[in-house]
Amino acid sequence: MKYLVTFLLVFMCTTHTHAQTKKIDSLNRLISLSRSDTQRINLKIKKLSILENGNLDSAIAFAKLVIGEAQQINYKNGEVNARMRLASD
Repeated sequence: MKYLVTFLLVFMCTTHTHAQTKKIDSLNRLISLSRSDTQRINLKIKKLSILENGNLDSAIAFAKLVIGEAQQINYKNGEVNARMRLASD
């Protein structure tokens, strides 16, 4: 019984990690294909929400980059959303 529980725990952790990587890869592809700056910022905020579940250090660094990009293009809604994500991290 102990081995079964250990196996299931390892299996569930592994599948969650792969799903997270696939989502990030898919968002990276969409970010590279986005035509407008605001669309790119919104996709990066979605990517940020996925990063929050895995690695908080990466999420914080990425949030700061997104905030800087949003400020450069004067996209207040994107800046606010990224700052809210950063505050929750």
